[in-house]
Order: sequence, then C-alpha cells, then structure tokens
Amino acid sequence: MQVVRRYTAEGASPYDGVVFCSRLRPDRASDGIASLSDSLTDDLVTVPAGWSDEACAMLVSTCMAADGVPDATLPVAEDDVPRWLWRSEAAPGAARGPETDARQVFDRVAGALSWHGWRAGYFDSAADARAFFDELRATMCRQVALPDLAVLRDAGRWWAYGDAAAAPAAFVTDYRTGAVRRAGPGDIAAGGAVIHGVTAGIAGEGGTMDLWRREAAGLAAGLGAGVNVSAMGGASGPGLMGQLRIGDSAARAFGGDGRAARFIALDAEHPEAELFASAPGAACEYRAAAGAGARLARRHLDAIAAACFAAAGARRHDPGVNPALRFALIAAREAMVSWPAVERLLALIAAGYGPEAVRDMTFPGEARRDAGPLTRRAVRAGDAVLDAASYGGGAAAALLDAVARSTWHAGDCGLIYRDTAEAWNPCAGSGAVRSVGADGDLLFLDDTACGRAHLNLEAFVAPRGGIDADALAHAARLWTVALDIAIGFTAHPTPRLAGRAWEFRAIGLAPANIAGALMALGLAYDSCQGRALAAAAAALTTAAAGSCSAAMADAMGAFPAYARNRDTAMRVLRNHARAAEGADGGYESLGWTPVPLRAARCPEAGLARRAALAWQAACEAAAAAGMRNAQLTLVTPDRAAMRLLDAAAPGAEPMAAPAAFEAIPAGGFRKTASARIPSALRALGYDEGQIADILRFLTGHGTLAQAPGIDHAALRRRGFGNAALGAVEAALAGTFDIRFVFSKWALGESFCVRMLGLDRRALASDSFDLLNALGFSDDAVGAANAYCFGADGMEGAPHLRADHLAVFDTPQPQGRDGRRRIVVEGRIRMLAALQPFVSGGVGHALAMPAGSAPADCREALLLGWRLGLKHLVLGRAEDAPADAFDGGWAQADALFGALMPRRSEGGAEPLRAALNVIEGGRAAGGAPVARRGVEPALSASAVTGMMSQALALAHTARGVARSDPRNGTTIRTGVTAAAGTAAGAEASRRQASEPPGSGVSVLSSADAPVEQRQV
Repeated sequence: MQVVRRYTAEGASPYDGVVFCSRLRPDRASDGIASLSDSLTDDLVTVPAGWSDEACAMLVSTCMAADGVPDATLPVAEDDVPRWLWRSEAAPGAARGPETDARQVFDRVAGALSWHGWRAGYFDSAADARAFFDELRATMCRQVALPDLAVLRDAGRWWAYGDAAAAPAAFVTDYRTGAVRRAGPGDIAAGGAVIHGVTAGIAGEGGTMDLWRREAAGLAAGLGAGVNVSAMGGASGPGLMGQLRIGDSAARAFGGDGRAARFIALDAEHPEAELFASAPGAACEYRAAAGAGARLARRHLDAIAAACFAAAGARRHDPGVNPALRFALIAAREAMVSWPAVERLLALIAAGYGPEAVRDMTFPGEARRDAGPLTRRAVRAGDAVLDAASYGGGAAAALLDAVARSTWHAGDCGLIYRDTAEAWNPCAGSGAVRSVGADGDLLFLDDTACGRAHLNLEAFVAPRGGIDADALAHAARLWTVALDIAIGFTAHPTPRLAGRAWEFRAIGLAPANIAGALMALGLAYDSCQGRALAAAAAALTTAAAGSCSAAMADAMGAFPAYARNRDTAMRVLRNHARAAEGADGGYESLGWTPVPLRAARCPEAGLARRAALAWQAACEAAAAAGMRNAQLTLVTPDRAAMRLLDAAAPGAEPMAAPAAFEAIPAGGFRKTASARIPSALRALGYDEGQIADILRFLTGHGTLAQAPGIDHAALRRRGFGNAALGAVEAALAGTFDIRFVFSKWALGESFCVRMLGLDRRALASDSFDLLNALGFSDDAVGAANAYCFGADGMEGAPHLRADHLAVFDTPQPQGRDGRRRIVVEGRIRMLAALQPFVSGGVGHALAMPAGSAPADCREALLLGWRLGLKHLVLGRAEDAPADAFDGGWAQADALFGALMPRRSEGGAEPLRAALNVIEGGRAAGGAPVARRGVEPALSASAVTGMMSQALALAHTARGVARSDPRNGTTIRTGVTAAAGTAAGAEASRRQASEPPGSGVSVLSSADAPVEQRQV
C-alpha cells in the first residue's frame, strides 16, 4: 500500500511545530501535573505543551512505562527490515527506569505498528513505511487520533526496549499461517471490546461456568465483555437467575464492582425474560429494604444495650427486674427486629462484655452494595414483540414495562432491537448479532473482539470554520491500516477469541468528540443542523475506512469469512450508501427507512456531498476486491480516550457543562470555561470584547471589589480594613462560595469578635452565618457569589442572543437559575442520525432525567426502535433522587417537616418527640440520645422515658396517619404532580424554532412527528 503524507514532510521530524515542555510527574505533584518549580530532574516528564494538565497526567500515569526502560539500547539487525525500523534491546549494563518523554510513547507505538506492518507486507516501499511511521506519530502528538489505552500502554515495549509485555495466558493468531498460538514477545494484551458466546449446559466447554471463567480472565486484564445468555436456564440446574448470580460473584472477585464492564442480553422469547428484566429494579428495592432494616435494627439494639448498661446489678439484662429493658424489648418486637439478634445481644451482656465489645460483635452494619446487579442488561426483542408492546397489553407489553421499570429503578437497562441489528449484520452467513460489547459500541457476532482507535472530530475543524474533509478521510485511512495491522499481534484471553478476531478482522474506528466539533462551529447539539453535520462526518469516516479496507483486501486478501458473507456484506454497504445519499426508499431487506443524511440541513454542504461520493467509491471498490474487515467503525463512550484527547465529551455525548473546576497546583480549585466556548462565540459572530464579558459572567470576576450587594465599600463600613480585605481577596482564589471566606475559621475568631463586634457564643454555633449577622441578605450574598465566581451557565449572559443559547445547552440545567437542558429525545435523535453511518453500535451513556416516570422510559425505548437504533440502554440521571439504599434523609426531613401536624392540630407532639428519639435526638427530660455507640452515663429514668416514647412511636404514628387529612392519597398525588411538572417543564424548554413534538412527557420532538414503525 502507498501512504500519503499530510501532517509531516519527508526528512523532517513528525514533531515539528509541536511545542513540548517539562512538568512534574503526577505522583510527585500534589494535584495533577504541576508547573515546573524547584523540582529535581528525576521528577520531570516531557509532554506536549498544548495538552491539558488532565490529559498529560493520564498519559504519564497510565500510558508511560513505569519501569523497564533502559537508558541505553542497541539495534537488533534484521535482514528484511529497513535499518531505521530495526527493533532495539537494552545495552549491556544499562540501567532501567521509567519513560520520561511523551515522544517515547508515540515512537514505540508507531514503531511497533510499522514494524509489524512491514513484516506482514502492508507497504509497497520503505518510503511508505516511513511515511506511515511519521504520520502516526504526528496524529497522536497533535491529539488528532489515539488508539485505546491498552495499545498506548503496552505496544512497542518489546520493539523499543526488548521488554515483553504480553499476558502469558493469552493467544494470538499467527499472521503467516492463520494458526492460533501462545502470545510471545512483541504481542500485547487486547483492549477494546469483546462479545462472548455461551452454549447450553453448566460445566461443559462453552457452557455457563466456562463463560464465567473466560469473562473473569478478561475482567482481570481490564477487558469488559458482552454476552447473550439465552442458552442458560432449562429444567435442570439453578436456572437462569441462579447462574447469573454466579457470574456476578465472579465479576466482583476479578473485576472490581463490575459496573459498565459487563453487558448481558437475553432474548425476549426466553421463558425467564420478564424476571430477567425485572431483576435490576427488584435488586434496588432489596438493597433499600436491607439498608433500612439494618439501620432500624441497629437503633433498637442500641436502645436495648443502653437500657442494660444504664442499670446496675448482675441481672440488668433481665427484663423482669429492668423496666427500661422491658420497654426496649417491646419496642424492638413491635419493629420486627430479628429476635435471635436480640437474644445474642443479651447473652453477651450477661457474659460480662462491655458496650464497645457488644456493639462490635452484634450490631449489624449497612447492607452490602454488591447485593445488586453489576451489569448493564438488555432484552433482545424483535419487531413483532415491540410492535405488539407498543399497541396494547399482553406478554410483550408486560416485558417492555418490566424493562422500563428496571430502568427507572436502577438504570443501565434497555433493549437490543434484534431485527434492526440483523438487517445491518454484514456477516449474517456466519451467525446472528446477539449481544453488545460492554460499552455498547461493538455489535457483532459471538466470540468476537475488535480494537479501537479514536478520531477527534474537533481536530478537523478548520481555522476559518468548517470540517477539513481531506484531513478526516486521510486520518480514517491511516488508522484503518493501523488497526488492521494490530490484529496480528493483539493477544486475546481465549483461543476462540483469537481465532475469530482473525477470521472476521473486525476493527473499531471511532469518531469522537462530536460535541466539541459542533460547539467549535457554533452549532447546537440538539438541532437538525448539528445532527446532519455529525452524520456527514461519521459517513465520511466509515466510507474512507471502507475504501481503505477494500484496497487492503485487493493487496492482501479479504477477511477469511468474507466468501460466505459476500452477499450480506455488500447489501449492508449499499444501504449505507443509500442513507448517505439521503434516500427515503430503496433500501434492501429493511422494513423501515433509517434516518438519512439530509444534505440540505447540513451547514457543510461540501462535506455531505463528499460523504455520498466516498460511499459510492467504497461500494465499487468492495464489489471488485472484497473487504479486509467485517466491521469498520463504531461510536464509543470511552471516557479515558476523552480525557487523553481533551475532548468536550466522549463519543456522541453532549458537553456536560460550559465551565468546570480544575485543581490549582498550590492547592484549591479555580473555575475555568470550556475551551470551546470562545470558539463557539467567535463562530456565532461575537467580538473579543463581548466574548470577554460573557466569559466573566460564566466564570466570575474573581474579586468583590465592585460586586453587587457585597463590595469593598460595604465591607469597610462593617469593620474590614485593608489587611482584612486583602486576606479576603487572597482566599477567594481557592474557593467557590464567599461564605467559606467569611467565617471565623478563615477570618479568625479574634477578628470577628474585636473588629466586627460579633458575639463569641453565636460564633460557636455550626449554623452561624457571618454574612447574615453583618446585615447582608441572602439575595445580596447570591448576587456577590455570582459576580465573584460566575453564573456557571450561559443563561442571562450579556450580549448573548436568545437564539444562540441552544449552542451551549447541556443534559442538565446549568447555574443557579438555569432552566434549559437537552431533552432525552434530542439525544436519541443524535444517536439515530449516526447509526446508519457506523457499521457497529453507537455506544452512549443516556440518563433519564429526575422527573421521568416508567412510562417515559418506555416511550424512550420505543422511540429508539422507531428511529432505527440497533440498541438503546437508559441510565439514571445524576440529579435523580438518590439510590433507595442511600437513605435520602435530607429529602425525607424536608418532606416530613412540611407534613408533620402542628401542636394545634392535636395529638401530634408525641409522634414528633418519638421520631426525634428514634432518629437520635433528645430523650424525655432533655437527656441526649447517642446516634452512634452506647451512652453508659445515661440515667435509668432517661432510658425509661426514651423507651416509652419509642414504644409509643408505632401506635402514635398509626393514629396520626389515619387522622391527618394530608396523608394518604393527598401526599401521593402531590408527589406525582411534582414529577409531572418537572417533565412538562423540561418539554417546554425545547427550542422554539423546532417543529411541534409528539407530546410524550419527558420526550419532545425536534423533527417531524415519529410515525408508528411498520413491520
């Protein structure tokens, strides 16, 4: 193959034009990578100056070799390899240490890929190999493209240093013979994505226990996996759910908590499908019950122990002679505390154990978090099931409702749209698409894997605007070759995975940082124009990769399974091309119309035309020569890659926030605006003065000198001198709320008393507000905070036009008064716009908003099916109510404070007192009740009073619940109405320029209303 240079020139360094600087290692700096200042040379690393501190810290800590790098090497002569490409090994007596320069990482990764590619015959000449070597290094150091972390971490260590980094139990397919062999020197452990297969049976090869063994081996190596478990279950054995619990235990043992590292799918026709779909929600409720039960039991056992230890005599543990204990036991029984736990507690006290020993030995702790699901789950359902579920009741609707409820309860649940995935399956002759990789990006056959490389779309934004289509196509071709070469030296945990990786040669070229590219161009994520541009970029990426794959097939042969899959592979390519042309019909073997690329909506009309032409060329080349790779592209939500690329968001995700806090090397934090904000404002036509004003509004002025409400003049009138004002200004840099600066700890108690005239006893209270005590209202504090530290959002910014606000929208409202957000439908439509132009899946992290209901989750899943997604998994929003296990006591206190009957309503005060006692407030007579531990000094009378009120709790609570008219349906209706109001408010914040929507509660339509999909 011939390699064209774009980022480099022959004879010049690939790093020309890239500035490098020295910084401290992350483990030597207190917060991330600090600036160079009086540091030892051994603590320094050389990194690209244009990379952020976070990206540099990740590169150094995760990708740079920590040891084994010789300070002197010797080349190893190879007759059939150009001299400049010879591998190296440590010189005799060389000392070994860590890598200290980012260029060492780029050199060894690019060198290993070029060396393997040369030996496998990928290049027409040494000049092409050299161009490939240089272009890879240039794109990596400029953050144009990067491979997975596993490749950056391990690739090339044997080539550059003679240091083998392969896993000893891994397997590789030899590129010369196609035979599976043990991994050897120069091979690297697999990264990317994997899908396992499983057969019926428990103990046999390929069965359940073999699956968990294979999965555990991958998890131990940091490799997530997906699997379809429909073969499990049956009349004998522990059943499907029992076998899945075994897998959960193995995942916790070998892969940490396992969340987001596993994806388990089940066919809708499986007899336990509804139970499988309901399990995450049920597990969430189980954790809630276990947590509540543990807390309740601990409080009652605390009370029993307190009653015993407050009494005197050898029979203090006998309720017959200890009245306080008698009341405590009655209250525990009323609360249904485990009676064996009570008996064990009394036995220990009778044996002479003290308070601390008793508590350590008998009192239960919190419920274990690992009791719940550790995987992302999806039901694999066909069009017939989904069509039936969308129209009425029956088993199909019950199954969909179970998935929706689990999504609402616990998140990480969804659907695989079986018929859609199969319609886009290029290798249907070799099997069905049955599951998804752990990140939701790999949608392919069982027992297959693919490596990934990430293309930073923001890096292709031209200085004067628009996407550089030539650069994007060049980078796509370059990294398609790199990923195909990597198949020959990537080791997999099982021989079958290694063999199937070779048989299908699936690769995962991943367009990334879509949100960053859109914002840099001044386009809203949730807009027709934004979706069209993202689709055009993805279409061109996949088409360029397809043409390159066909060229490799012409030179080196198609993937081994191509012959039996030629018809389906070509059909899928032609459907991709039809979608790129914007066709509304004429698709082959598709019962619906996918979301096509609308060139008229794309602000870069040339990019859309280029994508359509590129797809025509790819289809012609593939028809003549075949394809080297069964799968070419996918979209992954890999956050590690996002941090290395300094991306605004991973994959197809929207930007999380326009401003963020970053660590200050000297300590503390500072707020900074996203680097995309100025670019977006320039693209929208704002001048530099206006941009500066908007940025100050977003991140703050950093001073109170002219702040509204609380400025220097107002502070001087209250006793602040120049020295005190200087200390206040200096302290502002390390915080994000002025209340932290105006406190006795920051200003000093002596200053507060002597200079400000504050009461020393009032200062001692934890609830004391110094600014309020000085006469500043909460509104004044809020205004000063916004001036000093910024609004955190773009709503209300000076100069910013209302129709430009959508460009800066995020999934959650931003700022103290923010109301705008990207609604769920907007995110699903972006995924659907990309899906026809990637050959794999569109991985995502889509969270339902806090105000959503199970019905909203149901509608979102159906919308994904109607729009042609291959799969959709929904999560819980960050602002959703806390997991039921976590208690949520602050919310409960606020609710009960409003609902608690007042004294005038009669009979409620005993309930309030009893609640205070049980919650750890104060007992009868004012004696404190410990929230944790036992109070040996508690008097017998106090304990007796406490127990009597504890016993009264159950009876009084029942009576109040029956008598209070605000309880019952009134309370429940209020909560439901609040949820509906939140959902409606979100829908009302849609852009006014979009057409009217379909009217579902949390979803709202930005394009034409979605018709029922015809099956």
